[in-house]
Amino acid sequence: MKHILKKGFYLTFAITILISSSCTQDNLEEQELDTLLTKPHLKITPIVEKILERGYDLKSIKEIPDYYVLEGDLLFPKDLERYPETNNNTQARHYQAGTLVSDQNATNILVFSQIIDPLGIPQGTSWTLAIQNAINQWNSITPCLQFILTPNENDADITIFDGDVNNSWPIGGAGIFGWVNGNPSCGQPFPNVLINTNFTYSNGNQPNQINMQNIIAHELGHAIGLRHTDGVEGSQIPGTQISDPNSIMHGNIINKTNTNFTNDDILATNYLYGCNSVINDNQNNSASVSIKNISPNPFCYTDLFNVSGTYSSTCSNNLVTIELCFQKIGIFGLLNCGIISGSFSNGGFSFSNLDLNDIPNFDPSFDYNISAKIIENGDIIASSSSVEIPFITDCNNECVNPCDLNPSFDYVHNGGSSYTFSPSASVTNNPCSSNYNYAWTIDSLFPTYNENLTINLLNGIHQVTFTVNYSTSGTSNCKEEISSFIYLNN
Repeated sequence: MKHILKKGFYLTFAITILISSSCTQDNLEEQELDTLLTKPHLKITPIVEKILERGYDLKSIKEIPDYYVLEGDLLFPKDLERYPETNNNTQARHYQAGTLVSDQNATNILVFSQIIDPLGIPQGTSWTLAIQNAINQWNSITPCLQFILTPNENDADITIFDGDVNNSWPIGGAGIFGWVNGNPSCGQPFPNVLINTNFTYSNGNQPNQINMQNIIAHELGHAIGLRHTDGVEGSQIPGTQISDPNSIMHGNIINKTNTNFTNDDILATNYLYGCNSVINDNQNNSASVSIKNISPNPFCYTDLFNVSGTYSSTCSNNLVTIELCFQKIGIFGLLNCGIISGSFSNGGFSFSNLDLNDIPNFDPSFDYNISAKIIENGDIIASSSSVEIPFITDCNNECVNPCDLNPSFDYVHNGGSSYTFSPSASVTNNPCSSNYNYAWTIDSLFPTYNENLTINLLNGIHQVTFTVNYSTSGTSNCKEEISSFIYLNN
């Protein structure tokens, strides 16, 4: 599902800060922030000591309620419990969010940029170039994670907004460079990235091309579920080092002097999104689908049957597509699916009166598995385990009990006084029915020897005698008849 953010709408995004990629902070007015940041005599607290241990200069630390601020956009929470104990030997320092982009979506993440290079931008800098180069950097890591620029905002999975145009910074745009307020959801990346094109450093300098490219790459990393390498929240990514200060996901990205991804940046990305990764195979929250019932279990490919089940998806309350896959079980394993699909809601699905003959390329010489999938917005978000339909046979070629005739009939009113009488499906579905002959007698009139009989009858009670005769080579082997009284009132 695409998410479009309109100009003028007040955003609740997340600043590029230390505590997590969701980067939340208090809603302070710019004037209040300026006043707080000029307060002298910083008190040395356990949190300040932790900041100093990370290599920051005491003179660069400012204090506001609930946080310490560095360089105007790095925030350290004052809650000591949010800082894990450090183990320099074993603790990995790259972190991931609890949700990721699904495998199906990660190969085609469409990005739209609202940013237009403004007049007066410093010579040699370009946001357009920075965005394209940042995308190229991510795309070079693995073919299974690909960002693609799109000219159509309605198609975008991620939209890069100009925060200055939207005038939507909660604590003043001058102190914030980039902002993402969430993690992937329902297998999709977080849809909104906010960039301050008028950002200035505390010394008055404007960002150069390296800074611009880095902030775009950094925020795109947050949108796909990567958190700060020097952060305190998220799940640690195995194999990454205790310290990676040059990481593209480091909280101090605004001071990074090159655009290179570190070895651990590449390792972490491949761990989450590499073509051989299994970590994000199921990234659609609690989406699930299960086949609960196949009834009756078809024995012959001419049998009609029902398939029902349940599904759940936290991604959508609207109609979903349930796709049944009928998969041949061949001597070399599972073969291609024959697909039947339908739209359902409210957590349940039921396909009634299915005919295996309607399944594309159905072959009765194979056994089959049935599995189900949920499809939302064109993406497969969950699949069921397979249920086998055993012993499907071409019953028309297996006449086993030719004299098990069990004659019965149906009739329909064609309008007026016209009625049509026909053998019931239990008769015609018998594998021996190709050698059946039929006779109809109505009210002791002369019999009619056809499979179906159309006749005009008056209202009232009529006696219908239906005879089924099995014969081969012109010789009658066995026959059976049924006689019933019916009441007509047209």
